[in-house]
Amino acid sequence: MTEAPARILLCCENLSEMGPIALALAEKSILTLVRGVRDLAPLLAECRYQIITLCVRKQTEETLSLLRQMIKLSPKTCIVLVNGHPNQELLHEAFQLGIKDFFPAPVNQGLLIERIEHLLSSA
Repeated sequence: MTEAPARILLCCENLSEMGPIALALAEKSILTLVRGVRDLAPLLAECRYQIITLCVRKQTEETLSLLRQMIKLSPKTCIVLVNGHPNQELLHEAFQLGIKDFFPAPVNQGLLIERIEHLLSSA
């Protein structure tokens, strides 16, 4: 019996920035792409993801609220946060909530892919 492919959710307002990452991850997994956070809750409720990569322009209290909701709906999912303007206090709280990693924008795509692959292999 073969192992089911990993499910990865990539949520980013500007999906073109994540094109090479999406192509690399789609070769080895079932990849769902979402533009913006508006449609996240139904996706999280209906499907289990091993990895969620959440890209936000600014980290705000709204980001933390979204992270809380994501963790509540899918507590075993590894969340990787990509952020253009990191706020140290909010970033600290995001790690306390349970995110697995953080990448500042512009993201080093090779390093992000490597980290996601590592999280998948250790899950």
